Amino acid sequence: MLRKLLLSMSLVLVVQVAHHAFAADKFVVTSHQDGARVAAGEPITIEGEHPVGVNDEVKCWAFCRDQFGGWYVQNPPVELTGETFEATNIRPGAGIIKIAFVVVDKSGHERLKSWVKQERFGKIEDDEVRALPGFREIGRLKIVVE
Repeated sequence: MLRKLLLSMSLVLVVQVAHHAFAADKFVVTSHQDGARVAAGEPITIEGEHPVGVNDEVKCWAFCRDQFGGWYVQNPPVELTGETFEATNIRPGAGIIKIAFVVVDKSGHERLKSWVKQERFGKIEDDEVRALPGFREIGRLKIVVE
């Protein structure tokens, strides 16, 4: 019951990446509310506060998620500064229902950079994304694409 309450209020988590733990209070989007209406294909910027901390071991990326569980990598990676974040050039298309924020370790970051270089901006299956080294989903924003 307590778990459901915490999840409904905000994400409360501990992110552990590459044997380095980060105590986390909340990952909070401040620029948009859940259910925000956004124009299809138009770039948006999402800002907020994060508990991850800035270091060389953790990199944060945003993905658009569709109603079928597909993942769509967004580029550039999320910029972490102090305890704030900025995700720029997020381009939700038709069928996207949320933006997911994930952290990966250095190896996962290199793999994501290679996907970008290969222009893998189409649907990526859930198991492939979750297999990224150091993968942890740390936050999400529900959206309505118009």
